[in-house]
Amino acid sequence: MIFKFLAFFTLLFPLFGQSSYVDREVSNFLSLKQEIKKVEKKLDKKKSYLILNKNTGRLRTYKVTQNLVAEGCSLGIDQSIKALKSKKVLNRVIGPIFVDRWLDIYTKDFNYNNRYGYSINFNGEDPYLLFKTKEKRENALIHIFKLKRLCTEKVQMRRQLLNRGIDPLTIGELGFGYSKKIRALYKKQKLDWKKKSLVDIRRSFSKNLKVPEGELFGDSALFGINHESPIEMALLGGEKSFVERYRTLLGAKKSVHITNLHMLADETGLTLGNLLLRKRLQGLDITLYLDAFIPFIDIRDLKIRENSYRLYHNFMTAGIPVYGFRCNSKSKQLKLEWKHGRKNKNESILHRHHEKLWITDGKEIIVGGANITNHYHRVEDKGRNAWRDQDILIRGKSIVQEIVKRTKDHMNTFSRNYGDPRNENCFNPYTVGSKEFSDFFKENSKEYKKPKNLEEFKKKHAFALNKVEELKNGIIQGNFFKPLFHMIKEARAIFSNPTKKELNIENTYIELIENSKDEILMANSYSVFSQEMIDALKRAALRGVKIKILTNGPETNDPPIVMTPLSRSLYKTLTEDLHGTSREIEFYEWNGRENGDEDGEINFGMIHAKYAVFDRKISLVGSYNFDSLSRNYNTEMAVVYEEEKITQKLVKEFYEQDLTFSKKVEYVDMLDYHRPRSLGQRILLKILKKMEWIL
Repeated sequence: MIFKFLAFFTLLFPLFGQSSYVDREVSNFLSLKQEIKKVEKKLDKKKSYLILNKNTGRLRTYKVTQNLVAEGCSLGIDQSIKALKSKKVLNRVIGPIFVDRWLDIYTKDFNYNNRYGYSINFNGEDPYLLFKTKEKRENALIHIFKLKRLCTEKVQMRRQLLNRGIDPLTIGELGFGYSKKIRALYKKQKLDWKKKSLVDIRRSFSKNLKVPEGELFGDSALFGINHESPIEMALLGGEKSFVERYRTLLGAKKSVHITNLHMLADETGLTLGNLLLRKRLQGLDITLYLDAFIPFIDIRDLKIRENSYRLYHNFMTAGIPVYGFRCNSKSKQLKLEWKHGRKNKNESILHRHHEKLWITDGKEIIVGGANITNHYHRVEDKGRNAWRDQDILIRGKSIVQEIVKRTKDHMNTFSRNYGDPRNENCFNPYTVGSKEFSDFFKENSKEYKKPKNLEEFKKKHAFALNKVEELKNGIIQGNFFKPLFHMIKEARAIFSNPTKKELNIENTYIELIENSKDEILMANSYSVFSQEMIDALKRAALRGVKIKILTNGPETNDPPIVMTPLSRSLYKTLTEDLHGTSREIEFYEWNGRENGDEDGEINFGMIHAKYAVFDRKISLVGSYNFDSLSRNYNTEMAVVYEEEKITQKLVKEFYEQDLTFSKKVEYVDMLDYHRPRSLGQRILLKILKKMEWIL
């Protein structure tokens, strides 16, 4: 009996021991946080210095005022620089600088003639944190290295506690984004960009902000409901986008502007292209930007590629300038790209105009992710070739005019860099309706290449031809489609151009994530997030925001051998701190099969949509991918708006349609994706990460 009792007690002892062990760990973690706070108080400083600078070739004295704040294992620096005998002040806010094991710390002595110049530098970037004496700098270094050690220990302890199921609320780790001190430091700054003041791009919005506003988000103003220029918006996608493109083009009276990466001469492209030619012959003002380099490298259908160049050529012979196209020679196209890359040192062949705009009469605009080919409008008989995309249709004079203004500036810049297409010998310079115009058009237009076996071609493409005819009449699956418009409370057009250091869309995403309280839904072709985006998502999850991210799986990714390993390698990074808790970030992979059934029939190919919903109130739809090309190279555009009814429709599509054709990623699979078991896969992932900046 005694032995049974001892055996029973032995079994229970680990349970009691485990409970007390966790309690001790929680207590140790809270004590560690208090110790971190004490070190951070010693780092807070606000001092002014005189610096003698002779880097410019002459001695000049500057007054530098620096305010260092430390809180929550992050640093913020508020710096102002003023040359003596000058009224001009340069302000700069840097941060948050996260103090962890990845933080690199450097020192430098650059004092001239015994002026102050003892400094500390973080991660090899500006600014230099200045100190009056070397002793004061060394004292600060002691505290910074101690803080780095403690914060690294804090990260490890927090991860262990969360993995054991401890709720973040218990240990005070709700992750409210930037710390209060650093947010207050940013809020204090009221800088005039016209005076070329310097400021870090990662500033927090005020708590009451509904949609982003300010100089960080492009040239457009904030537009909302008003009697002079109300804004209406309707959701599109797939066949609906084709119907509205055709309808708005058919009804256009004055002008059409189109910007698209793809416009190929398949059933979709030729139908809309021929209608564009008809409208031009009626006298409409039409301008196009089509990336003529894309058909050159698209080898899926050589006949479509050849006919795409003939379509662009015919646009030019009708007096429609096609920015990005050169007449008569494909080699000219390559030379153009090469010369442009040499002329503009901050650009290369990787820089593409990726935004999608369809503007008619300056009144209606279609924005989103869809290009003008069969894939994007589901004009395909095979599910694998019918993609899932997302567009929106906007009506509203104010916001549309702002976008038109931006696109015109864009075309002017493009003409300066690449050359004006109206100077090409195939461009029709004559007035529409004149004999000269008609003669030029007839003499220079090109016939499209027809397949050798026309009957076989018609049979193969019968589905696409029939579907296009239905869509022209507004019929989708036997029903007449009419867009449902909603009045928008507030909306903003956001532009991104990394070559000009304009990262507005990425920053908008980050700020909307930081301000979310309940739920974030994100659907995107790729999920190769930046470190800033990863940090923002993890902070949101820690404070209790439910996050669901949908991206392509290996069956639908493009290209799968490149993008799938990169996307999957980040799943564990985003979920590991919260695995096993109610705050775990959920990943879903789109495979185009209903209910995610691996053995089922593929209903859709790639999910090409780029949208997000925040707290079921604010939505963002555009062309921006979570990858290095959109982040570092491409020009992009998106619209962020607030309106609960239309946002709820997007939420419904996410849950009832998109997740239906997806499969949830389990944590055990994330571990394998993060570090693949196969040696070949590990080597491939390592190579891809080295090349990530161009992928």
